[in-house]
Amino acid sequence: MRCKSEETMEQIKNAVEEFYFSHYRSPSIGELAAEVGYAKSTVHSYLWEMDRRGLLSYNGKTAETAVTRKANAEVVLTPVLGGHLLRTAGIRGRRL
Repeated sequence: MRCKSEETMEQIKNAVEEFYFSHYRSPSIGELAAEVGYAKSTVHSYLWEMDRRGLLSYNGKTAETAVTRKANAEVVLTPVLGGHLLRTAGIRGRRL
């Protein structure tokens, strides 16, 4: 097996976090592959290796980093009278 690039791992980790804060969910393999510019199979292989190294958590479906895990715990669904549920969070200075 070829050695995995540390730079690519960092790129994938950043893409997971950016996607999460834009869409409030973990990106799919296809969405990550499109973001980082690699084949889905390459991204999939990297996610498993990153999970093995403890750089993120990947269960075959969702990817989480320490940052997204913390953010997920801080996201609260807020009912709005006559409307839909809204997500609110007070993390990293991001406005929703």
